[in-house]
Amino acid sequence: MHRNNIGSMTITFVCFLLLTILCGQSSPYQITQNFQRVIDTAASKVVAKTEWINVIETTFLLGVPTCSSSSSLSYPSSFNISRNYLVFCYDKGALDPWPVIYTKFSQMIVEEIVSQYPALKLTANVTEIDINQLGYFPALQNAVNLGVCDVAVASTHYSDSRGANAHFQCAYGYSYSGILRTELENTTYIVTSEKDLNQAGLIIAVANTSTFDAYVTANCPKATIIRLDEYKDAWAMILSKKIHVLLGDGSDLFFWLSKNRNNCSSCAVKLYGDRFNYGSFITNLIAISGSVSITISSIGLIFCMLFMLFMI
Repeated sequence: MHRNNIGSMTITFVCFLLLTILCGQSSPYQITQNFQRVIDTAASKVVAKTEWINVIETTFLLGVPTCSSSSSLSYPSSFNISRNYLVFCYDKGALDPWPVIYTKFSQMIVEEIVSQYPALKLTANVTEIDINQLGYFPALQNAVNLGVCDVAVASTHYSDSRGANAHFQCAYGYSYSGILRTELENTTYIVTSEKDLNQAGLIIAVANTSTFDAYVTANCPKATIIRLDEYKDAWAMILSKKIHVLLGDGSDLFFWLSKNRNNCSSCAVKLYGDRFNYGSFITNLIAISGSVSITISSIGLIFCMLFMLFMI
């Protein structure tokens, strides 16, 4: 009898401990398939609009790719959202004209959604995400994974590795990789293409954790690489002649040089590589509708509850 009491008390204690642990756990953030479909479909509609194509073409002289998946996208019968706003985010420190571009895209997404669901009173809240600690893509990915923002609208280059860690919408623009050759020792270090970048003594600046960072890490072991948290630091280094080359999005480089030609008269931009697309993404933590997941701990909790009821 004594042993039975001890056993019962032990099981009761274990059940109490398990209940405490489970109650203290929070479920991971997830979005619904309904939310995913609405955002994906709205983005596909926006990028096909003449208004949006004109924004990209007049700003960067490049264009918007055709979305191959648009024909398979469709709105659900309703948008199951319990708030009257969507949060869009981009990297803090983004250069002109990108903040204007990001805000415009965010507003057009909301306008498109409201046109489909007129009863909704949605607004677009646009915010910045600090990328200094984690780096560009990890910081934005973290923001959508935690629900800090709904859609990362920064002009994120798509890659297979990024596609495995986030859910991308139809691209809203395309560009090429670019080399901005500064005025520093431009007759000593000749750079006419990406093949000339791997030179001892050549100082190359890139955005930290960017695709350009990955490129120089793999292909330019002889060069000196400076990894910057914000592009604006690179512009100052160009004008003060502290770097030979800045690698970046060709659209960014052309736009900056067009605004700073008087201060960088012999600077030049060259494009290289294949065309790449850029656009927005959401979290890939998407709940499967109607799925039921029973964990081992949940089964244990059910057993404990039945045991405690029996003891009563």
